[in-house]
Amino acid sequence: MLAIIEKVIQFIRKDTFFVLTANNIGNFLNYLFSIIMFKLLGPEEYGSLAALLAIFTIVGVPTVAIQTVTSRYVSLFRVKEQFGNINHFVKRANITILFYSLIVVVAFFAISSKVADFLKLSSVTPVLLLSFAVVVAVIIPVNRGALQGLQLFRQFSLNLLIDSFLKLLLAVVLVVIGLGINGALGGIALAGVIAFLLAFAPLKFIRGKKKDTELNKPEVYRYLWPVTLAVLSIAVLTQIDIVLVKHYFPPLEAGYYAIASVLGKIALFLPSAIIFILFPKAVEEHATVGHSRSVLLRGLFATVVLSALVVTAYYLFPFFVVQILVGKQGFVAVPYIGPLSIAMGFLAITNVFVYYFLSQHNNRFLYFLMPATLLEVVLIAFIHSNLMQVIGIMVTISVLLLLVNIILVAVKDNKQSKANI
Repeated sequence: MLAIIEKVIQFIRKDTFFVLTANNIGNFLNYLFSIIMFKLLGPEEYGSLAALLAIFTIVGVPTVAIQTVTSRYVSLFRVKEQFGNINHFVKRANITILFYSLIVVVAFFAISSKVADFLKLSSVTPVLLLSFAVVVAVIIPVNRGALQGLQLFRQFSLNLLIDSFLKLLLAVVLVVIGLGINGALGGIALAGVIAFLLAFAPLKFIRGKKKDTELNKPEVYRYLWPVTLAVLSIAVLTQIDIVLVKHYFPPLEAGYYAIASVLGKIALFLPSAIIFILFPKAVEEHATVGHSRSVLLRGLFATVVLSALVVTAYYLFPFFVVQILVGKQGFVAVPYIGPLSIAMGFLAITNVFVYYFLSQHNNRFLYFLMPATLLEVVLIAFIHSNLMQVIGIMVTISVLLLLVNIILVAVKDNKQSKANI
């Protein structure tokens, strides 16, 4: 145990402390975005915005998958010092993704009226603006994944920070001048465009370098699918409740649930920077020494500590914390915040396991993650007499997933031990 703590301290002394700090400043700005939008728009209209942003997260799953895949292959090229391959990979990926992202716009336009009806929106305009925000989000992750894979963690974190700051600033200005939900979504899209352009600057040293070897494209696509399914599952597990609550519950109740979800997700987002560091390092360690167990243990330890701090604060000082974060207007949501933070904390730990498995090209966890995701959706769709039932389903699913991932690692360890005898 002491050895693990010592390694965590060494981990923090390096890039992790900077990334964790910058990432959590970014998360704080994203939190401010939610709180300010809640106050400017009111509970009912904010409930609509939160549901749209939940869809944005789910539909934008390719962004995380693309970033993860880019990070993995750039990490492998970096180990071999094949910077020409990195340049070729980034250039081709940006062009390909920009083309496919235009299909997203067409699809959103086709189903915009149905989405608006499902969410009980009075206009399709927010849905159409959401489509542009998704397109912008989809073209950002290649450059960010390259920064992550090259272990340029400070430049990576700074780009995220700029994105979060501009999103807050532009959205507030556009909402204040009277654009409402449309202004909030427009601010997100504009901030993304600026962040995308700025991400090219730290990568200028790879420009012009010729590729070293031919890229195995089928292998890239084979890896992309499990990553996409994993990220989609996590996105649905953490976001679909807001969409379903918006559909099944009255607008005011859905709005208060949405703000409770934002606060509960602090237990998920506070340790999220650990994933950015863990994944490329786990890929590199697995490629060089054949395993990455020490990286997993450090990631789990840090995640558990940070998530536990959030959950403890909500249970010991619920009204005090909510008054500081939201104001007395959020007291109605207090009964929901603690249990939601528990569910998000368990999912944060599960997320560490997911990226650990992905770093090793081990996809067995998907046989449990995907059914669990579907089960959550089905249970909430059929069991939603009150909000506590919805939250109870989320906590149950998150606990089961964590136990399954622990068992998967234990079984893998047992097999490796027997193989080494």
